[in-house]
Amino acid sequence: MIKVEVEDTGIGIKDKDKKKLFKLFGFIDETKELNTNGVGLGLHISQQIVQQFGGDIFFESKWDFGTNFTFLIRLEKKHENEANNFRCLNP
Repeated sequence: MIKVEVEDTGIGIKDKDKKKLFKLFGFIDETKELNTNGVGLGLHISQQIVQQFGGDIFFESKWDFGTNFTFLIRLEKKHENEANNFRCLNP
């Protein structure tokens, strides 16, 4: 299993806005002035890629303190005798 964590120290996400994050073209009202060039695709695309590799992406956030994003991707060994030879699982 591969685990990747990304921490930011931005403004965080309010509880009422958390359900919007992974939606296509999802925006959070408080961040519109901070990110004027975004179109609301990044997290949706990230979620789709991670899921294609049999993984999951999730986050924890506290308003005014930032957000931690984590994604997991399952791996399996291709051959028992090749301990360092891994590939991503495709569901």
